Amino acid sequence: MLLSYEVQKETVLNVNLNKSKTAFIIPFTLKDDYKQLHETLINSDWDVPKKVSRKNILDHVKNLIQFDDDSFGNGTIGREYTLKDESREKYNLPQNASHKFYLLTKKGEYIFKVPKVSLYLFETKVGFLTFEVTHTNKNLDQIISTNYYIKHLHHLYKSQLLDQKEYYLTRNSAEIHSENLEDSQRTMSSIAMNLLEPIKVDRYFSSEKNEPESAIVYNSIMLDETFEEVDDKEKLLGEYLFKLRRSFKESYKPASKELMLDENPQIIQLFDNSYWGVSLEGLTNVVHLTKDDVTNEFFNGNYQSNLAQSYFYIYIIALHQRYALLALNSRAQDMPQSEKLSATECEKIQKLRKEINYFILRSFFKHVSSITHQQALYERIEKCLQIEELKQDLHLELDALSSVAELQQELQRQKDKDEQERKANLEVLRKEKHADTFLLWSTVFVVFSAITGTWSVLADLFIKSKEPIFHYSANKVMLYISIGLILLGIGAFVSVKKKWKTIESSNN
Repeated sequence: MLLSYEVQKETVLNVNLNKSKTAFIIPFTLKDDYKQLHETLINSDWDVPKKVSRKNILDHVKNLIQFDDDSFGNGTIGREYTLKDESREKYNLPQNASHKFYLLTKKGEYIFKVPKVSLYLFETKVGFLTFEVTHTNKNLDQIISTNYYIKHLHHLYKSQLLDQKEYYLTRNSAEIHSENLEDSQRTMSSIAMNLLEPIKVDRYFSSEKNEPESAIVYNSIMLDETFEEVDDKEKLLGEYLFKLRRSFKESYKPASKELMLDENPQIIQLFDNSYWGVSLEGLTNVVHLTKDDVTNEFFNGNYQSNLAQSYFYIYIIALHQRYALLALNSRAQDMPQSEKLSATECEKIQKLRKEINYFILRSFFKHVSSITHQQALYERIEKCLQIEELKQDLHLELDALSSVAELQQELQRQKDKDEQERKANLEVLRKEKHADTFLLWSTVFVVFSAITGTWSVLADLFIKSKEPIFHYSANKVMLYISIGLILLGIGAFVSVKKKWKTIESSNN
């Protein structure tokens, strides 16, 4: 069903603020193992919240994030912490959780409370800092605008973020007049960085100069009973679900298909009066009361506890998968992809492959709940967050890296094999050379001995003769043979030396 963007401007939707909640989620990566940070956190400004019941969440999923202070178990992949009330002022938050923040911009004044700050840390070195926000104006349009300006953590335009005391001290001064606004030192970004400073953030996923720029927005909105009488209810739902799930303000003009309630991949209706909007920018639930008192009792009671304990939990589980995959993809892309890798680089690739397999085994889930509508919502979140696509991209990247590494290792193995064969051949040649040298010198020695021995015998036989020994034909023959043997020995020696010089030159 296509919905027109044009909505009656006189229509005002009001929200039941006591039954509504907004959370701003800032994803980041850690430098250290989250387990090493546990003692530091609980002994400083953070508490471990009390354990709650996550109804209908499957057993292997419900205990992934520890609430209590028990030891880390094999099924634990992360921990949750909450900021202590006495530490709020230290981080530039209002001292009391019931006190207000005043975000003053040239576009208007936005008032909200931050009753709770939570921290989620995972073994993948991915973390989420969440600011739970309570709005003070029940007008839905005002809530959407407030979300838009809070989401941009550095804030837009010239702005000031004042606590309640500062606001009342300066509300009549020129300092907060819109035309005189200047950027203040306190922003939601600076508060986040101060809170995360002790745990050593490696990087923020949405950042400039390694400072968080924007947050993911989670909303659970309950409209009051007047919504039942509103004209063009479906048109309004289409518009507000879009603006809430994307955290866009009034000036953004979406395409008509973005406002569809039916056949819209970013919208899922789980009850007649309950809609969910899913996007990369955030998750939103909009519930309106009905004329049925029994239905209203459920949505005012059990449904509210399920939102806090189960629905938000499975959203964090899904966000962890997305951002862990993004972090692993980033690390894979930073790996060298040349044809020649060092042994250290090959080891890093194998280590990354092991980490990815470990992550998929422990943190990747297709089924999280035994309740159909909870499981349906999780599947829609998983699809909109493109988790499966990111996983496939990571496998392609890793396969390419592994192929390069395996090729490099195969080339190295072949090189080592060739080197071993070369050394073995050299050893054989060395032994052959020694044998040739020994045989050559032995031959020379034997020839020399034979010549000298024969000449000695001839000298003894003809020692008494008055004629010179060389006058006898036998002596002449012997002389010729000796000279020939000497020349032959010299030739053989030269030939052997030349042979081994040629062999050594070819091997080098």
